[in-house]
Amino acid sequence: GVWEFCAMILPLRIEGGAGSPVRPVAIGAP
Repeated sequence: GVWEFCAMILPLRIEGGAGSPVRPVAIGAP
């Protein structure tokens, strides 16, 4: 599901930068 996808991507984006975690949420949102 969307949440599962975000759960996998969020940690990667958080490591990449503080502003990045917003991107996976926007991409995963319907």
